Amino acid sequence: MKWLRLYTEVLHDPKVQRLHPSLFKAWINLLCIANRDRDRGSLPPVEDIAFALRVKPAEAEKVILQLEEKGLLDRANDGTLRPHNWSERQRNSDVGATRQQRYREKKKRENNILGKEVTSPSRYGDALEVDKDKKNTYIGFFESLWKDYPAKDGKKEAARHFKATVKSEDDCARIRKALDNYLVMLQQEKADGFNRRPKNGNTWFNNWQDWENWKPTAGQETMKPEAAPSYMTDPAFSEELL
Repeated sequence: MKWLRLYTEVLHDPKVQRLHPSLFKAWINLLCIANRDRDRGSLPPVEDIAFALRVKPAEAEKVILQLEEKGLLDRANDGTLRPHNWSERQRNSDVGATRQQRYREKKKRENNILGKEVTSPSRYGDALEVDKDKKNTYIGFFESLWKDYPAKDGKKEAARHFKATVKSEDDCARIRKALDNYLVMLQQEKADGFNRRPKNGNTWFNNWQDWENWKPTAGQETMKPEAAPSYMTDPAFSEELL
């Protein structure tokens, strides 16, 4: 999809703001017309402009003359029409393919400088990032834990605590066990008639080590973790974005 720049300064440009609403609309449409063809910036013949604006050629010619008078259209010696200051305002570097190529090259240079590479972290997800300082971040594994965690508030801080405490596959196994223990505890309390509200994600992930060695009471050893309690689907429990 093609796009063009529209600067916020038009809000304070008298020659734009004093346009009649219909003429302002026509000016915006002419910018789009000038941007759509391979020769960006040049407007087509009046007949084509009229068709694009859904007006008669005479009306299109009238619109063009008015915008020329306002200094918003320029006519070259050969009669070609261009929006005023197009080359400066709508640089060819804005073309999507060129912009994307420039972005990819920039990211490649940044990765080379940082020495980053992406590897496969065995069974703990596909988002292990290894940088030059050998600091491992199991972001993919955190997402799998968060999916199972029964409360959906405090995600941003929970992720921060996770990154600070989970540095290896052994840590992944430990926090997985701690979460399973916590889920079983919630089930046990529910079965006993005490429907405890799960901790805020920020709180639990800050103290997940407390649940590593938790043991169920007698008769509850066969319980397995289940999905989040039904009340957690209440709209009041909104998930924060990372």
